[in-house]
Amino acid sequence: MVSYIKKFGRHIESLMDGGGQESNLRSGTENLPAIASMAKSLRLLMEDESSSVNNQISIKKIIYNHLDKFENVTIFF
Repeated sequence: MVSYIKKFGRHIESLMDGGGQESNLRSGTENLPAIASMAKSLRLLMEDESSSVNNQISIKKIIYNHLDKFENVTIFF
């Protein structure tokens, strides 16, 4: 999230008291371990994306083929 603040204009109140980070606009610190973990998770997901998608497609076909054997089951695409 990016916020833009004019040099002159409305005063923006901070949501939490204490600290004084970000020029007294926001208190608290970033959760760096969580940020790093999310970045690593996304990197791993993107590396293995094509095999994961192919695996999901094959599972979907197996399920549809199984359900297609029943008379009272209608599959809508």
